[in-house]
Order: sequence, then C-alpha cells, then structure tokens
Amino acid sequence: MENVFVISSNVRKRMKNLSTEEQQVIIDTFMCDEVNKTPRKHVLSPIMELYYTMIHDYIMRDPMCISAC
Repeated sequence: MENVFVISSNVRKRMKNLSTEEQQVIIDTFMCDEVNKTPRKHVLSPIMELYYTMIHDYIMRDPMCISAC
C-alpha cells in the first residue's frame, strides 16, 4: 500500500452539511483520485467540484492524515 488516509472527525464535521449522496460522491472521487489512481466514476457539478477541492485539501492537510510516500 502506497498511502494511508485517515478521515478524521475534523473532516467529517466539514462534510456533515452535505447529503449522504453528496458525501458518497466526494469520498468515491477521492478514492479514485488519491487511492486507486483511476478515472473518476462521477462527473462533478461546479459546486460539487468546489466542495470536493475543499474536502480534499482538508484530508491532505489534516494532522491525523498519514501519508507514507
């Protein structure tokens, strides 16, 4: 395994205002982009792309996130 990612309570708090479906799309997209390195399964709307970018940044910068490269 190349990387280990922890979705901390800080990140989950930031996602709590999104619907369950939106949360799933964001996590699926993150998995495709960062873990599996595969094409995305979903085409994100501009607003969802913005949410995704923010959540992605939170995950990558969160002190609980461990990146072993």
